[in-house]
Amino acid sequence: MQKIIVGLLAAGILFANATTASAAPGAPHHRHAQVKHLPVGAVDVVLAGVKYWLADGVYYRKADNRYVVVKSPVGAKVKYLPNGTVVVKRGGKQYFHHAGIYYRWLPKVRQYEVVKLEKVPVAKVYRLGSVLETLPNGANATLVNGVQYFTLNKQYFMRSERSGKTVYVVVNIDAG
Repeated sequence: MQKIIVGLLAAGILFANATTASAAPGAPHHRHAQVKHLPVGAVDVVLAGVKYWLADGVYYRKADNRYVVVKSPVGAKVKYLPNGTVVVKRGGKQYFHHAGIYYRWLPKVRQYEVVKLEKVPVAKVYRLGSVLETLPNGANATLVNGVQYFTLNKQYFMRSERSGKTVYVVVNIDAG
């Protein structure tokens, strides 16, 4: 019985250390969360002389002997985007969106830059079946049952093609 208790106690200590000492997948990613070790594959990003680390789309700063999750630094440049990034068009421009962070492609330096997009005023309501030449400002990409749609204000837009041009059709889907 004593061996079982000692074994369970040791397993509990190992589990507790593993979950609090590293930022493995599933680690807290909300701002100001702290981890003792950066996730595997974290890359350093320097902006205006300040060093950040980026892993899985989450930015960190060193604080004493820990790393703290921080807001994405506007102007930071990265070579690669995190998995799950989607393309978003705003004001006729293409951006890349992941976990609340927007990036734009800088072809001259072949990197992506963190940008701050202004909040978009509430858009009008579009009739079902309406065909739009561009997405409304603020529409974000989303997957529903494996199909990519764009959504804004609980309305869904589906990419389509008419006369060789990309258009967006207002559709009604069951997202539940």
